[in-house]
Amino acid sequence: MQRRSTRAGAIALSLLLLISSAACTRAKRLGSQDGGVWDSFVHGVLNMDRDAQEYYTIVRGSHDQRFRYRVSEDEFLIDKTVDAVQRLGKLEYERLEGEAQVFDLLADVVLDDPSALAQANAANSLTRLTAKLPASDGRRVPERGDRFLTRLREMDGLFATNGLARTNPAGARSRAVAILREIGSYAMPNVPLAKDAMKPFYTRTYLVNAPDAAMRRAADVALVARMRDTAILALRAGVDDSTAYVREESVRGLKTLGDRGSEGVILARLATESRPRVRSEMAEFLGISRSAEGVAALLPMLDDGDPSLRLKARQALTRIAGRDLGIRRATWTRWAEGTYPPPAASGDSSRANPGVR
Repeated sequence: MQRRSTRAGAIALSLLLLISSAACTRAKRLGSQDGGVWDSFVHGVLNMDRDAQEYYTIVRGSHDQRFRYRVSEDEFLIDKTVDAVQRLGKLEYERLEGEAQVFDLLADVVLDDPSALAQANAANSLTRLTAKLPASDGRRVPERGDRFLTRLREMDGLFATNGLARTNPAGARSRAVAILREIGSYAMPNVPLAKDAMKPFYTRTYLVNAPDAAMRRAADVALVARMRDTAILALRAGVDDSTAYVREESVRGLKTLGDRGSEGVILARLATESRPRVRSEMAEFLGISRSAEGVAALLPMLDDGDPSLRLKARQALTRIAGRDLGIRRATWTRWAEGTYPPPAASGDSSRANPGVR
């Protein structure tokens, strides 16, 4: 009888803990960020996520305008920020506009956060979020900001502050769709300009609440392109970070996203990179890019003193060739010369680089 009573008491206690933890989770989503013991249990032991807004506020609120950590009595401020940065990359977002603000914030963390761990986590989170974005197709047009500002001013002029077209609503919406498609095709040269080109999509009422289906679709497609550009450019900047594991995470992100346009950045850094783990990630990236320049950079790695790097280089070359030619650099060199012949002599452009993809 006593055993039954003990078992019933244990079951009741377990139910009470579950109910209390659920209630605590709900309260945390609506209340403050410091929930004491229960907060530590729910978010630490059970690993349950808070609302994205709370994590965003933690990261934004822990830095000043120059993105330095604020002077605070909270000795765990940096740890909380590092954790929040990581969790922002694991959440699902109801609207692209809210997610775009997270991209903006994470790019700042990668570039400017004083904590290298926060930078690495931000690079990982950007990779996670970007990998889930719809594919961005179409030709990209290099842009340095002038045309973007001109088009943005034109679009602003089409709509009143309440989001309604001043005159000829149908014509205004049609022109806005054309402008949005153009903005979505821009390839910005750096993170600040990419972020500037992303902000209007969550600060302009007529875009956030666009009632027209065609305009809404054009805005979403353009915003996805702007978010992807921001993430890619931030990861490229991380390739040259002073901390090895930030570089490693950034290269891994570019590899995961399959961004072949980053090959020049990778090759430039590879020339001076000394850390084996970073070089291994670079070897894997070059195996995806499949270019003549990438193959030329992989060949010397076959003779590297680090056996793990030699293996990575061989695996990358095997991926490119479609077959494994063994461990000897000379064998791979002969294959490369046959696959990527040197450019033809000047004046005979019809034979130049037939094997380069």
